[in-house]
Amino acid sequence: MPKTEETRVFSSYRSLFNIKYKIYNLGDWTLPFPIPLDALIVFAALIIPAGIVGRPIAALFGLPTMVLALALDVALTYLCLQWDPQGKMLPVFLAEVLAFFVRPKKRAFGGGVLWLKRERVKWEMVDIG
Repeated sequence: MPKTEETRVFSSYRSLFNIKYKIYNLGDWTLPFPIPLDALIVFAALIIPAGIVGRPIAALFGLPTMVLALALDVALTYLCLQWDPQGKMLPVFLAEVLAFFVRPKKRAFGGGVLWLKRERVKWEMVDIG
């Protein structure tokens, strides 16, 4: 197949599926800059914890709670997105870590779960001498 300007060659599947999805417009309204989809997911997940943490801080400094919560949420979202765990989106990485801790660890070759029973091991040592 001859190479043209539109043809892209991928050397591995990892680079093929490492697509960063972005939102460019909402309906007919074009956004001033594209918003990454993983940033939107992390922002939505952190809005409640940022509000809980921001309420006492806002009362301490006399600031509006909503403004401080949004500023804290934007800062936490930015910091979370700078961390690139294994080249995956942060929500996907966290879901895989959670699945690792929840699923059973022993598997048979047929795909079923292998439940092992605990057995006592008898240790004997022969005296050489």
